[in-house]
Amino acid sequence: MAASQQFVLEVLKDQAFIEPSKPELEDVFVSTNPLCPIVCLLSPGADPTKSIEEMAKKRKTKCASVSMGQGQEVVARKLVVNAAREGHWVLIQNAHLSVPYLSELEKFLIDAKTNEPHNDFRLWITTEPESSFPLGILYSSIKLTNEAPSGMRASLRSISYELISQENLEAVPSKEWRRLLFVLCYMHSVVQERRRFGPIGWNVPYEFNASDLVTSIQFAQNHMIDMHMKRLVQPDWPTLRYMISTIIYGGRITDEQDRALMDAIVDCYLNESIFVSPQNQTSDKKLRSSNLMTVFHIPGAKPGAIMLCMEFCPPLSISLIAVLFLQMSKVFRNFGELLTSF
Repeated sequence: MAASQQFVLEVLKDQAFIEPSKPELEDVFVSTNPLCPIVCLLSPGADPTKSIEEMAKKRKTKCASVSMGQGQEVVARKLVVNAAREGHWVLIQNAHLSVPYLSELEKFLIDAKTNEPHNDFRLWITTEPESSFPLGILYSSIKLTNEAPSGMRASLRSISYELISQENLEAVPSKEWRRLLFVLCYMHSVVQERRRFGPIGWNVPYEFNASDLVTSIQFAQNHMIDMHMKRLVQPDWPTLRYMISTIIYGGRITDEQDRALMDAIVDCYLNESIFVSPQNQTSDKKLRSSNLMTVFHIPGAKPGAIMLCMEFCPPLSISLIAVLFLQMSKVFRNFGELLTSF
């Protein structure tokens, strides 16, 4: 795979031919109608919920969501009926956990052909592959899937254009916030990228996804706003590290060694060194952790810097192993494949 990607890149001279393309929800939406649901197949590390909610916000449309599980059929039934009448969106998450309700939903869509729902009504469904999924919904729907990005560069690009908005950048009026925002995105990419190496990366294959990053950003944003109001010089780093490592990401971790690794990663990236002013940095803006010898780049503090974060990925060098906290002796056989992702 690595050799074929390198061949394509040398012949076609364009990185776009070796990077996975992602479905544009706006293009998908144009092809829909009130009786045509959109079914999103879930894959580890990829969740379209945030993108759907952002698109609804841009269109100034209400998007009600419900995560299926025991007893949630009543909530979902009420949301769908109200949305069909009032003309807004409904997002049914993890529909594979409530297959019997999907049969009821299939009948509702058939009856809706005569009842004529509101023209702005849209039904979004996220589900894992399920053999007993109603065929009626599958035949009448638009199906799409979105795999988690592979490689640091692809991951940062995905985060930049799908999860981070101008509103996020301007949430806190300080350059420190934009630097912290970039570091959180970078750290999330590291956490996800380790899964490619199986038990070398994590003892247990945890499904870290965009919701972990979004929650971390929201907590850090609230913390930085409080810091800015109190005119503090530094955030409470122990609190920030504990919430992100132990509560947000750590809530998925079951192995003690993985928990210690997560603490080490967060301790490396979330510390006072990320707020070092440019004149106190080295000429190439590298910040080094004395504990784990990792090297990463932080873009400048200008408002739009996060949108260019893919340009600040580490170079194609041995330092990539340090970035992912992997031992060279164990990962050398995967190194060629890893390099093609940057």
